[in-house]
Amino acid sequence: MNFIRNLFKFTGFLLLLILLLLAGLIRPDLSVERLAETYATEDSHFFAVDGMIAHYRDEGPADAPVLLLLHGTFASLHTWDAWTAALTPDFRVIRVDLPGFGLTGPQPDNDYGIRATLSFLEALRRETGTESWSVAGNSLGARYAMAWAQHFPQQTESLILLNGGGIPVQTVPPEQQQQEQQEQALVEHEPEQAHDVVADTARASATPDTSRASAQQQQRSSLLLDALGNPVVRKGLSILTPKFAFRHSLREVYYDRERISEETVTQYYELLRREGNRQAFLTRNQGPLPGADRSHLPELPEPSSLDDTPVLILWGEHDNWIPVQNAHRIAAAIPHASLIIYEDAGHVPMEEIPDRSVADTARFLKGQE
Repeated sequence: MNFIRNLFKFTGFLLLLILLLLAGLIRPDLSVERLAETYATEDSHFFAVDGMIAHYRDEGPADAPVLLLLHGTFASLHTWDAWTAALTPDFRVIRVDLPGFGLTGPQPDNDYGIRATLSFLEALRRETGTESWSVAGNSLGARYAMAWAQHFPQQTESLILLNGGGIPVQTVPPEQQQQEQQEQALVEHEPEQAHDVVADTARASATPDTSRASAQQQQRSSLLLDALGNPVVRKGLSILTPKFAFRHSLREVYYDRERISEETVTQYYELLRREGNRQAFLTRNQGPLPGADRSHLPELPEPSSLDDTPVLILWGEHDNWIPVQNAHRIAAAIPHASLIIYEDAGHVPMEEIPDRSVADTARFLKGQE
């Protein structure tokens, strides 16, 4: 009896200890008002669109060529800080927190599809009084940038893709369409599938003539994507978001981990905790809420080719999330595109090597004037 009593006491102690540890990992949402005190500036603007109050910045000369910057997953418009500082002497730079991220926060109907996002960007274009712009996007933002250029070619001066997460099927040969549809699952953030898609894409695309990436890099797994593939982890993410875990996720997307500052970690971490952002990430691939009326969204124009659109592709060779082979495949699908591979960068070259990546971008943009 004493043994059983002691066993129950020990089990109870362990359960209490586990509960205390979990309680220590709980991180509540942060209000947009509190976050705006830190992350909004005098260049910040807010406008109402599709049930959201969207946050964007509009910087540089009003009469200069316009560049729209679109961030990727977990990120915000702050990912473009260095680029903006370098470009604003010669360009008008507009950058926005996409729905579900940054200070903009979640779309109330949980609609993060291409139609809804391009409608959001068209509202931003009208809000800023812009006739046309060049568009640059990283990761998920590259997917949206590509879609914008296809559906709104008359409003697109040029297109810049950085470590992009997918290609609309209209830009690739028919034999690649099935693979592209799988890859779009990664772009639309179905983490339970993402790791397999990354690995399959790397294996299918690996050819000695088109990639300098090692076999070890091609097969490298993402611990973050693996973790998000676990349903228990996904459910817990909405309240359990320890900072050390987020620091590790940044270590996955940077090639040189010494370039990650504590300020950058804090920025990503706090904006993820904006009210509704964590839940938005977990549900964004599920489509609009049942019963949601999305009939107010205009139909998209028919997509067109990119034949008349100047295209620049920038890619960090050591990308753990979207392997460098994709850069060569995109370039092959868009023969007139210029391609630059950075041997010392990962998934976010605009953050990791801002000086070189923005210099290449400025040179490209000025060549279109």
